[in-house]
Amino acid sequence: MFSILKNTSVPFSLQMPGTMNDRKGIFEWIVNAEMKLTHQRFIPEGRITGTPIRSHQNYRSRKIKPLLLDGNYIYSKAPWLSWGELLFGLEKGYIDEKGVSEYVCDALTSSSPKEAVEIASLEVNDYYLVPDLLKSLIGNHSWTESDLAKPWIFLLLFILVGKQRKL
Repeated sequence: MFSILKNTSVPFSLQMPGTMNDRKGIFEWIVNAEMKLTHQRFIPEGRITGTPIRSHQNYRSRKIKPLLLDGNYIYSKAPWLSWGELLFGLEKGYIDEKGVSEYVCDALTSSSPKEAVEIASLEVNDYYLVPDLLKSLIGNHSWTESDLAKPWIFLLLFILVGKQRKL
């Protein structure tokens, strides 16, 4: 992982060697300051340089669809997420209200707060309540944005590396 900007960890690029359709090269991903995946591609015969590769003769620019993670999948990989981290993921678009409800449903215990039980039992037409319920669970607790982003970087990279291995 390489920082694109000096003295900061975002935006960053990740370059990994790999193969696609029997061609060796590198996979490259770029995440922006809002922690959104903005760039991903395979560069045949590419080399890891630590800087984004801007052009390649066989590469055509394309719009990247945002990656929306499933709540059950997130819980299976990161069952330790805090309410603040869930809200951060919701606000950044990594998970939607339905995914938050699925995550919370998987995480429920007999000592879960009533707001968590409410999130887990919401009907589809009530998903708009999720952000306010998460905020009430957070209360006065505060985190830095970089602390809130770390688990989402882990989850996104976990998925990206898994996809690269399947290719």
